[in-house]
Amino acid sequence: MIDAFVNTQAFRLVQEINSLDELTALVRRGKVYAGLQIPPEFTRRLGAGRNAQVQVLIDGSKSTTAFQALNTAMGMAFRRLLAVLLGETGRRSYRSKSAPKCSTTRPCAPRTSSCRA
Repeated sequence: MIDAFVNTQAFRLVQEINSLDELTALVRRGKVYAGLQIPPEFTRRLGAGRNAQVQVLIDGSKSTTAFQALNTAMGMAFRRLLAVLLGETGRRSYRSKSAPKCSTTRPCAPRTSSCRA
């Protein structure tokens, strides 16, 4: 999970810590802009097919950075949820019924009925 966050290039791992209190203190003191708390039982819960939660703490004092961190975290959560749902339904991909269909091999522009050049 940590690698997935780092691979978005919106996050950089600066240190690993051992407690939520320590993470909260680092965020509050402005030492880190965001922190990811993964509980010890996370992997076990996922492996057992149960819900597993993580917590993202974000320093809101720099709104652009905070928004980017929040948006990246929510996007990752959405992709993970979509992958689980697709796995449960036996589908490999998702295409929205409202997504435009292009007659060319070019990608469709989101929320429009035309294709990009």
